[in-house]
Amino acid sequence: VWGLIAASSIITLLLGVTGIGILYFGLAIGSLLVIFTVAALQSIPFAAFLVGLAIGLLTAFGTIWVFFLLASRFAYVPQVMLVEGLGVFAAIGRSATLAGGSVKRLAALFVFSMIATYSALAILYVPLGWLAWTQGIEILGWNEEILPAWYEIATQLISQASLIFLSPVWMIGLCLLYVDERVRAEGYDIELLAARRLGDIPSAPASYVNPLQPALAGSPNSLASPTARSQFTTLGLD
Repeated sequence: VWGLIAASSIITLLLGVTGIGILYFGLAIGSLLVIFTVAALQSIPFAAFLVGLAIGLLTAFGTIWVFFLLASRFAYVPQVMLVEGLGVFAAIGRSATLAGGSVKRLAALFVFSMIATYSALAILYVPLGWLAWTQGIEILGWNEEILPAWYEIATQLISQASLIFLSPVWMIGLCLLYVDERVRAEGYDIELLAARRLGDIPSAPASYVNPLQPALAGSPNSLASPTARSQFTTLGLD
């Protein structure tokens, strides 16, 4: 468990630092391209605006795509460590192998999580903003008014509570993507059904190299038996 927590923390930190670097690199490249385009088409302002806007949007889309292409390679590390029983580095390699075609789905899951988070924040922030307005507090004012302590505490409490309650949505989505990827590529549902009916997969000899990963991480000495029944009920297969 501690290894899983440490691996998740390290991967999150690396993705955050890498994402910031990719963001600033894409911003620099896009800014230079827009500046050169505007300078080249300065005699036609309307065309310069349209071309510059198109280049900016394409650069932003490319930057986001590169980030998700990198992040998708580490998306399934916790699931691989828990389900397949692999170590950190082996789980990273296994996650990179599984995540080859899940860039679009990971991006869609991220967008959905962000929309859900900000929707929950809006639902809770609007009544708080009305209450502050009735108390004469100018939240969006340009003056240097110091906000009261109760408002600052309430906003921080709402933001942290929303993050805590909606973080499982992201992890559940990643687990579903992991299961879906294995079902599509490896017949994971059939293997789970076999593990439920027949027990754990027997261990192979040390000299045998298995090209496929088992559905469940069993003990090295476990043997399949017709009377052995697995209690694992992830998909509720009968």
